[in-house]
Amino acid sequence: MTNQSRIKKLNKILIKRNKIIFLLFSFSILLFVTSNFYFVYTEAALVSEIKNLDAKLADLTVKKSSIEIEYTENVEKLESIEDKFALTNLKEVEYLNSTDSEFAFKN
Repeated sequence: MTNQSRIKKLNKILIKRNKIIFLLFSFSILLFVTSNFYFVYTEAALVSEIKNLDAKLADLTVKKSSIEIEYTENVEKLESIEDKFALTNLKEVEYLNSTDSEFAFKN
């Protein structure tokens, strides 16, 4: 083999090697860019989901507050009814005591 044929053969090998390196480099850049877009998209989706969850939490907090207010009002109504019932029972007991004493006095 002559030097020129060796040089041509080496040039062909180098060209093939350079093409493979270029393709691998291009593929790695493409992969890097794609993965970055994927992470950005995933981050945006997560941020959106967090905002939705925050809105739901705020809504639930408002509902909880209204339920607590309603509960407090119902407890107050119940206490008022219990007070009225106790007063009514007290009046009945006083009446029965007075009638018992009148009945005992008559006998």
